[in-house]
Amino acid sequence: MINVRVVASARSIRAYWEGSVMHVTVPPCLPVDTYDDFIEKNVPRFLEMKPSPRFHIGQVIDGGEVDFKIVKGGIPGRDKAILVNVSQENLRPGKIYNICLNVPGRMAAEEMDAPEVQIHINKLLLKMAEKSVATFVIPHAQELALKIGRKPTGWCVKNKKRSLGTCDHDGFISLSPRLIFLPRRLRDFVILHELAHLSEMNHSRAFHELCNQYCGGRERELLAEIKSFSFPVF
Repeated sequence: MINVRVVASARSIRAYWEGSVMHVTVPPCLPVDTYDDFIEKNVPRFLEMKPSPRFHIGQVIDGGEVDFKIVKGGIPGRDKAILVNVSQENLRPGKIYNICLNVPGRMAAEEMDAPEVQIHINKLLLKMAEKSVATFVIPHAQELALKIGRKPTGWCVKNKKRSLGTCDHDGFISLSPRLIFLPRRLRDFVILHELAHLSEMNHSRAFHELCNQYCGGRERELLAEIKSFSFPVF
């Protein structure tokens, strides 16, 4: 599946995979022949770069306090519906509950691999991750802020693909649902990074000095870990 989008600021054609969907961004007024030529010349490379299906039956995704499980289940008579429920059965050590995505038993493996199914599962995981961040991460973030003497205007969970957190000029901090999949030290780093923005709204030297202070001198180390972390969702 290819999703083509015209981007006003684009100066050239760019292609990338998101799950099993290839996104192509093109500049305005790009000739159709130029686009067709780009796709034709790069098809072999694109296919080599295509990621394997992300989700499968029996998969357990670590979400810190919770586990996200993809299991066979579903609702009789609704062959395509994926039911989400919370369970405390068969908990792994340290987990508070399981979030189960029940995939209909009649759904074959090749159907699971279909782009639309993979995208749907990804959306369900992010929706439940959003609730989990609100339940577990934000209370901890409030404790961290109190510990270093900072008082944000407020907190919320907002899904932004290219950002794990933001702090606006009013001092309101937004956290990504993807934080639930990070180890605690990396969650804390994202939170402390945003708290540092309460004083410095840019990424100046003064900002990094403050953030590094909040992180106990480990800002660069933790930033490198974040950049290399492979999220289970796209």
